[in-house]
Amino acid sequence: WSVPHGLACQTSWLTISSPGVMESALPCPSGYISWYLNCYKLVEEAATWDAAQKACAQTGGNLASIDMSYDQAFVAGVVLQGKADAWIGLKRKDDGSYMWTDGWPVFFTQWGPGEPSNYAGEGCVSMHASPFFHGTWNDTKCDDAKPYICKISKESPPPTPAPGSGKCLPGFAPYGHHCYFVYNGPKGFSWPDARHYCQAVKTELASVHSRAEVEFIRNLNYTKEHHIWIGLTRDQNCNTFYQANETKMIIYFLCNIVGWGWTDKTSVGFLNWAQGEPNAAFHPGEVAEENCVEMYHDGHWNDNNCLLKRGFACRHRQCTIY
Repeated sequence: WSVPHGLACQTSWLTISSPGVMESALPCPSGYISWYLNCYKLVEEAATWDAAQKACAQTGGNLASIDMSYDQAFVAGVVLQGKADAWIGLKRKDDGSYMWTDGWPVFFTQWGPGEPSNYAGEGCVSMHASPFFHGTWNDTKCDDAKPYICKISKESPPPTPAPGSGKCLPGFAPYGHHCYFVYNGPKGFSWPDARHYCQAVKTELASVHSRAEVEFIRNLNYTKEHHIWIGLTRDQNCNTFYQANETKMIIYFLCNIVGWGWTDKTSVGFLNWAQGEPNAAFHPGEVAEENCVEMYHDGHWNDNNCLLKRGFACRHRQCTIY
């Protein structure tokens, strides 16, 4: 890679506001089940996908969108309860990608084995109720009649950031005011080598500050050959604090749960750990310390050994022309 003449890139500081007080559960209409800021209802009367969406909209909702594993577990276990395959709000667009009817980006999927099969006419998605594939998703014909799951939500989809006025380095894709590049070729790189590649073109391993940004980076990782390194790493002071402090269990906890920082020095105001991660694999002084963070194919994060070979994502603020 080389940086072309005429582009001037500057590192900027990004301030992430502290999370607010968690909002209370949404009061639900009769027949709906409350889950955090959402209300769900299984309608057992069968309908086509379009008719089901229309019926949900008449009650102020949509066919259910599912944007994280916790919602998936709740909808599959509590709402569906194995009664029958049911429509959810995912539908394939003309370009082959999928979208939720309520406008949420597709952050999370739970496809069954071999799905989506993308057979002709199978553009709408249902949730399996069978014991073997319970809760997994299947693309099927939109004109089939099935029960359906409605969702009323207090949450609004995240806005798409306004495009920046600057330019990206060659091979980088713009999103908001930043530019991204994902390497996912057959050869993997250690976290230090991946960072070196990014810095060689005056960028950094990517910091990630929203679920929408996660989804954008996921879509750049189109070959899915590797998990990809991002710029989150354990605070280098953790080893020193651990060795010097008698209250080692407290330092162990702090370094494993909150002792993380982005290499570009932006604030850690958003985290997207996979379930059970970071998994307490903090062993000061050992080569196998899990001090670096990779992004899985589904967008969730895992702390891992920095010497493992992975793909990687680079990020830079859009460049000004001079």
